[in-house]
Amino acid sequence: MYKILLVEPENSGHTLILHEFLENLSPLLNIKGFRTTTLEKPGHIKMSLLSQPSVNIELDLSQQAADIEKQIEPYIEKFISELSVFQVVDLFLLDRLGGVEQSVFRLKQQIITVFSSRIPVIGAVQAHEVKKLNYLLHKIPIKLIKLEDVKESDVSLQLIKELYDL
Repeated sequence: MYKILLVEPENSGHTLILHEFLENLSPLLNIKGFRTTTLEKPGHIKMSLLSQPSVNIELDLSQQAADIEKQIEPYIEKFISELSVFQVVDLFLLDRLGGVEQSVFRLKQQIITVFSSRIPVIGAVQAHEVKKLNYLLHKIPIKLIKLEDVKESDVSLQLIKELYDL
């Protein structure tokens, strides 16, 4: 089983690929994590928990780190709980890494725990933010898949092959 990071060129649609992957596998697997949606306001995203879609928060990533932490603080326990490795989980899916966790220490620590666990993980990151994930890449063996190198129709199949050593 692998830890995978999908690296996407900016605005290439990785979120749509992850959402499709999630929809296809969620009836078969217990998937935890979070998904993001880019909002129309520049710098704004919505983060939603996979197991509790009603738990979502709009974040303004153009703010200072302290302001981002204040925005997520009312929800942090729910996000930490969603990412607990002490539950039955078949797969963690973490959409748009490299932004929020840089400003929220507890979330960053939990993401390190998730990637360090024996549970398969798929994360997504925009190409220009890969360097922000050095806190993971230097500690944990992670397979990077550059979406520009893979046909969109083959991404789901490649993810399954990589996750389960097929």
